[in-house]
Amino acid sequence: MAWSSLIDRENLSKEVELQNPFSGSVFYGGVTKTAYILIAPWHAGSYLFAPIKRKLRKLGLGYVQYNLISDILSADIEATRAYFEIVSQNVRKDLEKISKEKGIEKFVIVGLSLSCVFSMMISNNNKLISDIILVAPGSSLAESLWSGLRTIRIKRVMKKII
Repeated sequence: MAWSSLIDRENLSKEVELQNPFSGSVFYGGVTKTAYILIAPWHAGSYLFAPIKRKLRKLGLGYVQYNLISDILSADIEATRAYFEIVSQNVRKDLEKISKEKGIEKFVIVGLSLSCVFSMMISNNNKLISDIILVAPGSSLAESLWSGLRTIRIKRVMKKII
């Protein structure tokens, strides 16, 4: 199954069948050469970023917000790994495209909870990222999965597999 990212409509395919993990919003302020990348936490919508987006617009700063589907983390290890890789690769492509098309020179990436993992993957060796803001990052994805309240269903499925 092929899908495309929020900005870059180039289709990619993987061996595992994946849904489109992206939805979100885009705003180019045009006043500065800085834009924010807002990655919503797992199982959360765009409402969390509403006050931040209002402030960014008021300051003339651009942003790209990504909302990720709930299937991004599942008991299917290969699908989860593929989602993480594809999200990281496609957001990086989006940033390059936005930088070229809109003249954005630097990005500030904001991750909350699980999206902190994506934020770090996207930022790794990426000269376009000037700052990283991590809100409630976990120290271990595996530990968070086993002890989290929202991951009880995944934990039950994985226990049956193990």
